[in-house]
Amino acid sequence: MTCGDGRADYKRVKEVVSGIIDNNFITQPPVNAKKIAENSGLVVLFVDFPEKLAEVAGFLDFQSKTIYVNSDDEPFRQNFTIAHELGHWFLHKNRVSEYQLLMRKPIGGETSPLEKEANFFAASLLVPADMLLNCRLQNMSNSDIAKKFKVTKAVIDLRIADEQKA
Repeated sequence: MTCGDGRADYKRVKEVVSGIIDNNFITQPPVNAKKIAENSGLVVLFVDFPEKLAEVAGFLDFQSKTIYVNSDDEPFRQNFTIAHELGHWFLHKNRVSEYQLLMRKPIGGETSPLEKEANFFAASLLVPADMLLNCRLQNMSNSDIAKKFKVTKAVIDLRIADEQKA
């Protein structure tokens, strides 16, 4: 999925997300990533990770088609985790050996092109471009947009910056 030079392929991610939004008839926020996962044939399980894995937000088992989500996280974080893992499902099935666990850390600091794509996928899925533009045209603050989409303000800030990339 990455560009030939090893960089994240944001244009391709936008195309894939657009198809998913259309196929799932998403017309208004908030976007329910769990429902999309289930519509895509995946199982989503909320689990208590052992203490040594407490910083893991979630992971995808490609073989069993199961997304495991940390049950201790807030619902908005769980929704982002599911969307992130969906990004790996739709974008990286042929690169399973490069897959990494999603750790709890601030968004935007990842260095792996696959992780950048999965985060861009998640943010784009949860905050579709046309809906974001509509909110911005209404002069809504980033905090108010975040509340409307049930994501963090950091996701909105990243989403606005990401629109410049693709």
